[in-house]
Amino acid sequence: MSERPLRWWSHAALSGAAAAFDAPWREWCVGWGLAAASPFAENASELESAERVCDWRPFTADARLWLAFSGVPPVDALESLLFAGASRPPAEAGSQTLAREVAAGAWRDLSESMDRVWTEGSTEATRPHPTRTIAEPELPTASEWRPWSGAIVVRFRTVVEPTASLALFISGQDAIPRFGLDVPAHASTRDSLPALASMAEAVSAHPVRLRIELDEVEIDLGSLKSLRSGDVLPLRHRLDEPLHARVGGTRERERRDLCQALLGRRDGQRGVELVSADPT
Repeated sequence: MSERPLRWWSHAALSGAAAAFDAPWREWCVGWGLAAASPFAENASELESAERVCDWRPFTADARLWLAFSGVPPVDALESLLFAGASRPPAEAGSQTLAREVAAGAWRDLSESMDRVWTEGSTEATRPHPTRTIAEPELPTASEWRPWSGAIVVRFRTVVEPTASLALFISGQDAIPRFGLDVPAHASTRDSLPALASMAEAVSAHPVRLRIELDEVEIDLGSLKSLRSGDVLPLRHRLDEPLHARVGGTRERERRDLCQALLGRRDGQRGVELVSADPT
């Protein structure tokens, strides 16, 4: 099996990638009379299979970046977004409606705006292709959707239609140098990594809460409300019976019995002597 680098974006790194598109997205929304919601990014492999089936349009000449709206052609989506609830004049024979022409202009403007963000500071000039539908083999490949590919998807939404999402797919080979994800070369660094520790060594410094407990007692709510300072509450725990030493969380199902404990005193403080829970 061939080796490949493992690339994964943390929440902070994804936030940084999305922030690069925040200002131009808001500027475009203001220009077209829409209220922008903040863009956000996610690792491409985290998208559901149904979300990956979109009318992806190449965003750059080398077709390593793609734009798509949720399941519909972008001009159709923008027409619905820009003219939601508005009456639209019928198209004349052989012509488009004014609404569709406006939506096409908005799509070109959006593509150019995103292109400026991407090419800013880049040494390689790339231009958008907003009107060309790419063929199936040119779609984001299966390897780009795999976990640890480094590919990300930046999502853009508006306040009015939060479910209508514009997605920008960025391949791993483009996203990593553009947004500064620090990924060392897999083969060159493997020998310099520290040796793997045993499981016992790896978890030895991890803090664990040890609880010394009596048996529980049940009491009805009326009796509980009538308790006063000085009252004696009898327990089911016998005087000669060891206490329970348990590890785990605060909820009972998270706790595990470790051993038993005998209550005593040492150096002026209460203490316990740990004993086996097995009487044999």
